[in-house]
Order: sequence, then C-alpha cells, then structure tokens
Amino acid sequence: MRITGTDLGAPAQFQHCVFLLQGNEPTLIHEALDRLLAGLLPDGRDFNLTFVEATASSGSALVGMAQTTPFLAARRVVVVRGVERLTKIEQAPLVTAISADKLPATGALVLLKTPTVPGAGKGPDLSALTKAIERSGLIIQCDLSGKPKDIDAELSQRAQVEASRLGKRLMPATANRLVQRCEPNWGVVQGEVRKLALYVGDAPSVSEADVAAVVPELREEAVFKLVDALASRNLAESLERSAQLLKQGEAVEMILWNLSRHFRLLLQARWLFEQRQLTERELVGADDAGLRAQLPEEQNLVDELRRVPWKAQQFARQARGLDTPKLRRAFARLLETDLHLKGGEGGAVDRRLELELLCVDLCRS
Repeated sequence: MRITGTDLGAPAQFQHCVFLLQGNEPTLIHEALDRLLAGLLPDGRDFNLTFVEATASSGSALVGMAQTTPFLAARRVVVVRGVERLTKIEQAPLVTAISADKLPATGALVLLKTPTVPGAGKGPDLSALTKAIERSGLIIQCDLSGKPKDIDAELSQRAQVEASRLGKRLMPATANRLVQRCEPNWGVVQGEVRKLALYVGDAPSVSEADVAAVVPELREEAVFKLVDALASRNLAESLERSAQLLKQGEAVEMILWNLSRHFRLLLQARWLFEQRQLTERELVGADDAGLRAQLPEEQNLVDELRRVPWKAQQFARQARGLDTPKLRRAFARLLETDLHLKGGEGGAVDRRLELELLCVDLCRS
C-alpha cells in the first residue's frame, strides 16, 4: 500500500509491521517519521525505539531486532536509516521475512530511504524490497508536488500555513516572494518562515519588506536582476548590481560563469521560440523529455526549470527582449573578459574594472 506523508494518520495505517519512508524532501520525511512514531508508540519511546544505520547491521539482524519482545509496551520499533545502501544480498532476509509475514504484530520495521542527490551514482536495486513492502506494509511518499510547475505554489501554500501556525499572517504575494529567495526545498523555506516570525516580533503579519530584510537573495536572483539591467541597457543599475555581487563576496570569475550559464539558457529559450517548439506561455511549466533531448545535455533549460520552476517567467520575459544575435555578442564579450582575467593578453588586470567595462559594453551593444 502507498500513501503520501500528508495522508498519514488513520489508525489502521499504524497496524502494519513494515514501513518505507522515501521521497525528495528530507524535512517531509522527518515530519512523517515523527507522526509515524507517535502512532506506533503512543505511550512513549524510551525503551522500545531503536535507531540503526542500514550498513551497520545485516538484513537478518534487522529482522531479529523487530522480532524482539517489547518492554512493557505493545510494540517495539526499529528505525533503519539509509536502506538504499543495502546490497541485494543484504536485502534478501528482509524480503523473505516481509513476504512470509514473519514480522510479529509486536514489532515494526521503519526503513528510511535517503533522498537522491543529483549527480550521484546509481545505488543497489531496491525493487524486490519495495514490492514486498507495498504488498505487506506501507510505503509513505514524502515529496513536493510531482509537477515542477506546481512546486512553487505548494511551497508558498506551506509557508502560509506554517506562518499561521506561528501566529503570523503571510499574504500569498509575500509568500511567493519568499519562495523565490529560497532553494526549492521545504526545509529551507520552513526555516526562513520561522526566522521571519521571530524577526517581526509582536507584529501580526510578515511584509515583503521583512522578507527582503531577513531572507538573503539567491545568487540566481541576483544574476537575473543583473541580466535584466543589461538587457534594458540600464548602465547605472548594471553597475550597481555587479557591485552588489562583489560586495557579497562573489569572485568576478564566478559572476562571469553565472552570466555565461544564464545567457546559455536564454539562448536555448530563444531557439525553442524561433523553432516554434514552444511558445513563451508554454515555457512556464515545461517538463517534456522530448523537448529536453533537443537541448544540450549540460546546462539544460528543461532541467533548470524542473529544479527552480519560478525561473520560467523570467526566462520567457528576458528571452523575448534578447534575440539570438544579441546573445551571441554577449558570449563573445564574456569570452574576451574571461581571457583578460586569465592574462590572455598579458599583464595584471583590475578585476572589478573588467567587470564594469563588460557592463558598459553589453549595455551599449
């Protein structure tokens, strides 16, 4: 049986003897685990709760722990962290015990699967273990929305609920602004909401000014603002934005890398528009495997919009104002600046001056 973390709570769900918690949100996994343990051990966790690392015990040892008689309580619970690290051989005793109903009603195995890190190698195959748990136990899925375009909306809604729980009012527009300043991760957003609640003190609500004062601007947001200024040929703002990035400790080389990466993504958006593969409106929420395959494997626009959905509208707006020739000229000027910084033309260089000259040239071109 499968449910989502938010659906956990019905008494019948706690009658299972094996549980698998998995998903892309560590905070949601921890919240679901806390609710699960409260349902499994309503009289306290002092003597009948054990936490173990999957790699520190064999599969048969884990089964043995779950079969141990509880002490003055109805159940004993064993929480296993990092189940994804168990090899197929180590999983075998667990699969056998679960499939043959050898786990007693007085015990419960709670398996935690660590969220996948992008770029990490493929781990052991968990398909047999997952199928056994789905047939005889409960799989609890702890994710944000499955659709990338809905993740921002869900984070915004969760932020408003969390603020209300803390006795503060967070208007939808302010919540959206907060989400744009955070990584698309509920744990990060939740932490910022709690900081804001402390910051406003006795005030009943959190304003956008409070968000701007407390929540630091993401590098991506700062780069978007710099590109906006460059695209509109606003030299004063371009210089101000670049100076702000330097003040925040960003190296000029890193600023150039981020600009190059950003222009590369914009070039992909322009190509999609010009090839009529996608309209500007359709770019928001784009999540198509066929579309992704037409774009470069590295720094892929579809991957970027899956990671940070709020960027879609900004990319659509900026790509509309920067045609392909302008973007190619920007790449040439970025390359020239990069060569200067690396001593391509000899002699020491003033890095801040090179960045300012780049801004001047891009605003003029």
